[in-house]
Amino acid sequence: MHNGPTGIENADLLKSNYPNGSDGTFLALDTNHIWIWLNNQWRDAGDYQASGLSQQAQESIEDARSAILGNELVSNGSFATGKIDPAFPNTGDTHMEVHQWSDRNWLYITSDGNSPWKGVRWNFMIQIKLILATLYSIVFRH
Repeated sequence: MHNGPTGIENADLLKSNYPNGSDGTFLALDTNHIWIWLNNQWRDAGDYQASGLSQQAQESIEDARSAILGNELVSNGSFATGKIDPAFPNTGDTHMEVHQWSDRNWLYITSDGNSPWKGVRWNFMIQIKLILATLYSIVFRH
């Protein structure tokens, strides 16, 4: 059973292949328009709503996904290696370990002291199109 439109190179080819119409919907691949046979003629039903995203939209989504998941933004940002790098403690009484939970590695942070500066830092290079090799430091404090 076929529920979606049938792809065809363009509307002219559709009209020449099926001059007396045909059941179903057709997608003209050159314009991404749906064509239907209605009242004894081919009718352009407009843009196909399930069309793919533009290359720019796909790249923007991938950039956002990478930033959220830590891919390419922070080296070892998911702690996949089991090591704490590139994180490092702010104070000598801050302890860090990598623990696995819910099929992911997480940085487990504890501190014995009362310093207002306890916590963790990450130093990393961020390279996202308009920001080129800028050094950032992220500090989390309790």
